[in-house]
Amino acid sequence: MKNEDKTKEQLIHELMELRQRNTELEKSEIRRTQIENELRDSEKLYRVLYEENPSIYFTIDDGGKVLSINNFGAEQLGYTVEELIGQSILKVIYEDDKKLILQQLSACLQEPGHIATKELRKVRKDGSLLWVKEVARALEGNIVLIVCEEITERKRAEEKLRRSKARYQSLIETSNDIIFTVSSNRKITFLNPAFETITGWRREEWLGRDFAPIIHPDDLNIANEIYRRVLRGEIPLCCELRILLKSSEYITVEFVITPQVMDGEIIGGCGVARDATERKRTEEALLRSEENYRTLVDNIQDGVFMLLDTKFQFVNEAFARMTGYTVEEIKGKDFRELIAPEHLEMVVDHYYRRLAGENVPREYEFCGLHKDGKTRIFVIMTVGLINYHGRVASIGTVKDITERKRMEEALHKAYDELEMRVKERTAELAEANESLKIEISERRRAEERIRFQTIVLSQVNDAVVAFDNNHRIIYWNHGAEQLYNFKSREVLGRQIEEVTRHRWLKPEDEKAAYDSLAATGSWRGEFIQARKNGEEIPVEASIKTIKNKKDQAIGFISVMRDITERKGVEQHLRLLSAAVEEAPDGIQIVGLDGRIVFSNKAVEKIYGFSPEEFQGRHVNEMNVDQEFADKVIIPAIKETGRWVGELMVKHKDGGIFPIWLTASLVKDSKGEPIAMVGIITDITERKRVEEERERWTAELARSNAELQQFAYVASHDLQEPLRMISGFAQLLEKRYRDKLGKDADEFIAYIVNGATRMQTMINDLLAYSRVGTQGKPFQPTDCESVLNQVMINLKVAIEQSGAVITHDPLPNVTADTSQMIQLLQNLISNAIKFRSKELPRVHIRAKKKGNEWVFSVRDNGIGIAPEFFGRLFQIFQRGHPANEYAGTGIGLATCKKIVERHGGKIWAESVEGRGSTFYFTIPSRN
Repeated sequence: MKNEDKTKEQLIHELMELRQRNTELEKSEIRRTQIENELRDSEKLYRVLYEENPSIYFTIDDGGKVLSINNFGAEQLGYTVEELIGQSILKVIYEDDKKLILQQLSACLQEPGHIATKELRKVRKDGSLLWVKEVARALEGNIVLIVCEEITERKRAEEKLRRSKARYQSLIETSNDIIFTVSSNRKITFLNPAFETITGWRREEWLGRDFAPIIHPDDLNIANEIYRRVLRGEIPLCCELRILLKSSEYITVEFVITPQVMDGEIIGGCGVARDATERKRTEEALLRSEENYRTLVDNIQDGVFMLLDTKFQFVNEAFARMTGYTVEEIKGKDFRELIAPEHLEMVVDHYYRRLAGENVPREYEFCGLHKDGKTRIFVIMTVGLINYHGRVASIGTVKDITERKRMEEALHKAYDELEMRVKERTAELAEANESLKIEISERRRAEERIRFQTIVLSQVNDAVVAFDNNHRIIYWNHGAEQLYNFKSREVLGRQIEEVTRHRWLKPEDEKAAYDSLAATGSWRGEFIQARKNGEEIPVEASIKTIKNKKDQAIGFISVMRDITERKGVEQHLRLLSAAVEEAPDGIQIVGLDGRIVFSNKAVEKIYGFSPEEFQGRHVNEMNVDQEFADKVIIPAIKETGRWVGELMVKHKDGGIFPIWLTASLVKDSKGEPIAMVGIITDITERKRVEEERERWTAELARSNAELQQFAYVASHDLQEPLRMISGFAQLLEKRYRDKLGKDADEFIAYIVNGATRMQTMINDLLAYSRVGTQGKPFQPTDCESVLNQVMINLKVAIEQSGAVITHDPLPNVTADTSQMIQLLQNLISNAIKFRSKELPRVHIRAKKKGNEWVFSVRDNGIGIAPEFFGRLFQIFQRGHPANEYAGTGIGLATCKKIVERHGGKIWAESVEGRGSTFYFTIPSRN
């Protein structure tokens, strides 16, 4: 019983141990499962890191074969992972770097754990290069891990930096100014070649020396102070110093120097010096010239002035004397203060209209105020506009004609008084003989005054003519002689209308003139008159009635001026304005601030905005990129004077469309920019046509490719059944000739001949289809060598026909060599084939014409019928039956296709029975 109990206890104990072990096993299994899951997650993580890491990972064996590559690496090289696994690593290594990779691989395998780093180039599938920094390390089992980091951009940056450094070095070396550097201890450390050119010293004589000896002693304190400021980090303004030349002379240079900083510390100075000798001479010459002109202006008798915003900016001494002020008193004074009230409105109106660019008289009279308050009569002789510090100023000359006016008035009074006295004294002659003598004396004095006035009037450039109430000429000055080519003696006493033959511009002008003379005693306007030779001229006239003391009209005085030149200018301006307004392209004038000041009609058609709506707007408001004009267009125009390009702009209706803009800078007579002009073309339709053309071009290319492929496949697939037909036909001919009868032999011969011709035609068609699809890349081709090869290929035909082939020197061209052989061979073999009874003669020559070579192949054969020229280069076209001349009609079509592939053209000239000349061109390429 005890044993049984013991056995039970043992069983229970063992059972409990088994349960405990089972529990532990279950825990262990759970743990193992967790570990396996963690390992799988870790494997996934590392695989993702390996596959997607933005570096290229390779593993290769000791033979250089690729064992693995990550996805990113394969994509960077343009391959799939499967395309590279099992391939040699050399497949993706640039030819010049293959030796480096082999050395790297050998070093890693010979020394396990060795890490080799190289920078080399890999070749992508598309042939482009990829710079990488490659780190290689040997793993267990003779496996090498290669990690590549792309450094293409860094290499490009290094190359760009190298070129930039070379460019700046070249600028320094070729600069016309002296470029120098000085150390912190005042030693000259660098001088460019311009130093030798300007000073005559060799650079070696001053490098490493203190700069003080080369500075003029009187300028040395300034130089020392400037350099102390530079060493403190300041940037002094440009200044002038004198430096010593090799010839012991001194020259003045403009120089500027800035601190030279390295690692945050000032190590010296870097500067530029420019020879100022010529500028000094120019400044002195300008000062002398200005002094001469100022002396001239101050000493002329007419008053000279300049106005800016109605204020006097300059007057000469003569102007000051006319007005009673000093020059200093007038400067800054408003010109309106010097105008009499009765003429103020007129003068101010003329001033502002002139500023606005209107056509107003350049000369007119007005009453001005003297400093003493008295009224003086002035005449503005000339008024012009100039650019004064970027603003429009008015300049002109003034003449004081007060005394002349008084003399004219006295002259009129004298005439009236004289006439009255003559009548009185005539009636009283018997009673007042003594008084008559006095009157005659006074009359003589009056006549002297008249003669004086006549001399004055004779010097006036305008034509001055006086005529009486019967329109008979009583005075004709020198200006009239010059204008009409009549001398005074030829016209005095004749009718004014008879001499000048004037006609009115409009019928109503004549009535208006007489009405004005009757009402106001004066008239001013334009009409047409004629010179002595009949030539008509436009004239501006001012006519005034001459009256006596009783206010009775006794005649007229007229001042005429030839305005032919002015009319021409006005007509030119009208035509120019009309051309701009009616131009099909949009034209806008834009101020230097970018705001629109003028738009023609076409602009409204393009944008939808009227010219008035455009006025004052900034050009940026129309652009899709509203900063483009300020950042690109306007700076480019101001720098180069022109900008041309395409822009996207906004229509009034909100739509966006493209324009082509040609913008130019407009300058005044002094070369100063005043505005910009833009010519605008709406290219919406052109862009649409271009896109349509590109689509059709792509469609045509696709269609041509399909046709070429079809021709190639059709020709290739026809070969096999044709060979079978030809083979069995020849077998029939061989076995059953003379056994099946004469007709059967003839039929079999037809089959064999037809199969042979078909075979030739298919081969020619196959060659024709391969011209565009299997052509080789263009390369330098010696046409002499091409012709030699053709002669070898045609040796049998040449010998059998006795043909004589000659040629001029032939050039080197860039072409497909094999197709050039085929081209010349086809043309020469045709010349031999289509020969006349004479011995065949063929001559080849080439001549450079513009940017292409023109080749010619001339023969003395049977020529070409005129009706065949239209089909000469078409496929399967023959000019003769096959039983007369063998062939398929594909040869010349193949020639045309070869020439067109090379970018040339082919044509022929021929006279039937007298031979032919075939021409083709090959572009001259680098």
